[in-house]
Amino acid sequence: MKIGFVIDAVCDLPPKFIQTNKIHIIPTKIINEDNTYHDYKMKELTKQIYNMIDIKEDFTTDCLSKKELFYFFNKVLTEYDYDFLLVITTSSSRSDTYINCIEAAEESKKYSAKIRERLKLKTHPHIEVIDSHQISVGIGVLVEEAIKSSKEYSNPIEFTQHIRNCLNLVQTVIIPNDLHNLYFNPKNDNENESISFTDYLSNAINIKPIMLLNNGELTISNSYLGIGKSIGKCFEMMIKNIQESRVLHNSIHVAFGGSFSSLKNNSKYSEFVSLCKQHEISLYRSNISATLATHIGSNSLVVSFLTNDLLNHLLDEDENDDEDHTLS
Repeated sequence: MKIGFVIDAVCDLPPKFIQTNKIHIIPTKIINEDNTYHDYKMKELTKQIYNMIDIKEDFTTDCLSKKELFYFFNKVLTEYDYDFLLVITTSSSRSDTYINCIEAAEESKKYSAKIRERLKLKTHPHIEVIDSHQISVGIGVLVEEAIKSSKEYSNPIEFTQHIRNCLNLVQTVIIPNDLHNLYFNPKNDNENESISFTDYLSNAINIKPIMLLNNGELTISNSYLGIGKSIGKCFEMMIKNIQESRVLHNSIHVAFGGSFSSLKNNSKYSEFVSLCKQHEISLYRSNISATLATHIGSNSLVVSFLTNDLLNHLLDEDENDDEDHTLS
């Protein structure tokens, strides 16, 4: 079974991983007062957007329309001889990419059938669109699992069910440096209202929340003074997860909205990297996409892994812990 993999630009994976596995990328649109940028996860644009965020440029983002996605899928279906096309999208609670993909992929499959027949390709490839209920490396974890397990399945239905079974196992920890534009497509007014005060407080006195995302539900775990302290607490939690064997499949994904070299000054990050090596855990590092950075700020952090032991909270705060893990 020849499988093609499709992600949208909010999914964070190392560039080499994307290239090696020939993953197709659905771009997102990044819009400011002067320009519309199409985010294909190119390093140059990501760096440019980071710099623009740092000087307080305002952005909005948008997903591709159904018509634009129709042309995207038509191109993939007429240029590649796939038996099965697996599409894993950003959470439908954050973006309309999922619902647009479902309709566009079906229409494109019908339209491209005669073209594929002339090209002597499989006339009716199976297409499955999965709502990851995740963002960033939370999607990346699912894509990695899909690619690793794809050789074990010859039936696309069984393969798809395996990936769907993994959805509830994905634990994502998000440390946003700026909550102001967290939501791609605000659909839950109650949720937006619940963090509005946190947003104000975070920006006013440099309090950085640690948020947990599982199966589309975003909750605030703890908050600390400064992005460095919150990042240190996150890696402290990951060290504990490794030590207590909570990480499935020996794989952890980390996305950072800046240079990873700056994280080396954080003692907990260095300890975390060392522990991954000791336990032979594959560590996938990537930059937060330009699209996501416009919503959570540069120098934000996202960590994701598969686990059977989902977190209800991050760590109990130690009242006597005054250590500051501030990044330089």
